[in-house]
Amino acid sequence: MASPSPLKQLANLIVASVERIDAACNTQGVSFPSLDEPISPSSEEIRHQPDVSQAINVIVAAATQLIATARVPTISVVTLGLQWAAISSLGVANDTNIPEILREAGPQGLHVNEIAKKNGLDPARIGRVLRTLATIHVFKEVKPDVFANNALSSVLDTGKPIEALLEDPMGKHDGTSGIPAIVGHTTDEVYRAGTQLSTVLRDPKWGHSQEPTEAALNKAFNTPLPPFEWLELPENAYRLRRFGVGMDGTSKIFPAGAVLQVADVAGGIGSVSMIIAKAYPHLKIFVEDREQVVPEAKKFWDSSLPDALSSGRVSLVPIDMFAAQPAVGQNADLYILRQILHDWSDKYAAKILTQLRAAAGSKSKLLVIESILSYACEQPADELTISGAQAKVVAPAPLLPNFGGAGAPSYFGDLLMLAIQNGQERTLLHFSNLLKSTGWELKEVRRPPTGIGHSYLVSMPV
Repeated sequence: MASPSPLKQLANLIVASVERIDAACNTQGVSFPSLDEPISPSSEEIRHQPDVSQAINVIVAAATQLIATARVPTISVVTLGLQWAAISSLGVANDTNIPEILREAGPQGLHVNEIAKKNGLDPARIGRVLRTLATIHVFKEVKPDVFANNALSSVLDTGKPIEALLEDPMGKHDGTSGIPAIVGHTTDEVYRAGTQLSTVLRDPKWGHSQEPTEAALNKAFNTPLPPFEWLELPENAYRLRRFGVGMDGTSKIFPAGAVLQVADVAGGIGSVSMIIAKAYPHLKIFVEDREQVVPEAKKFWDSSLPDALSSGRVSLVPIDMFAAQPAVGQNADLYILRQILHDWSDKYAAKILTQLRAAAGSKSKLLVIESILSYACEQPADELTISGAQAKVVAPAPLLPNFGGAGAPSYFGDLLMLAIQNGQERTLLHFSNLLKSTGWELKEVRRPPTGIGHSYLVSMPV
């Protein structure tokens, strides 16, 4: 009997995964969230359960591969080349408060003429932008030229009243989830940098550079500055504020170990350390970052956990990551680098790791929290020698081993870091070799249950 065709195999994976999700919903007496309804914390609970999340990844990977297999290749490639329209449309909706306008309008939606009265745009052009987004399932067109929020567009909603956004546009993202801020960042400076990536990669000098001042962002904005200094220019005040909220929004709860002193290296305002400090009040924590970040960090801690700074159990320490650790950072029990190394090329990542190794004691541990890129082919044997690597979730055939479309955001993030400052995401072997070259031994890797998301790499001094 002939084997099922690739189309049939992919379709079968989708059906089987849908049945798994339906079974989980039936067992718990809940319905799977509707695309037509805005999201809420309760609606999303089912998606975050490991078995359901894994089934979703299979559906996304199989559906993406099914489309790529079935559709005319020329149409697929040309459509990819036109994705700028989706990114630009998303930026327009996010920047002009359309999700908030439609939230206040309710499920019946609002005509483009009424939307225009609230944000000042041309109503016909609003309709064209929203219809493009509704066609790819962001927003919904309930009647001709009448649009409403759906599950995807509601993610862009800051939750603030329109009047508040108009009165204080600079503070639009303050106190929000951070997701609209991230979308603003990626559809603005990241997108503009991305348009210069091909030009930079073809440049004889910049195309091989590891310098953070010779990246696509520098070309796009005609600046000689590294990205963080560029963001601190007066004309980028809104971008800097938005970026800070967006990075705070990426914070996730993670299990802290039973340690005495924690150095959160380049920890920003201390979002991750705040979680640790609340869960483990006996720990002494040092939040280390650039001197310019410390005032904002102080505001954050004073408003969220005011006794932490006054009691001395949390300290805000200005540092230069590429210089020696200050006295308080010597011999820490745990050093944390959360989404820091991906900002930098190997040249600069090695400098950071070398300075931490010089400060570490014999029992110090280093926790690196990053996305780990998988190959789009079989896992190499060398990776399997690393503790925890064997636990990697393997995608079922005929899916790509890295889950294809379901894992794509990590690869998009890799090119984002390349465009912004010649940074990069890394494979597990790349991490292992980088750590080894700077005096650290990778002892264990812990991947997320679904195989997609941030991983934890635990190292000790060699």
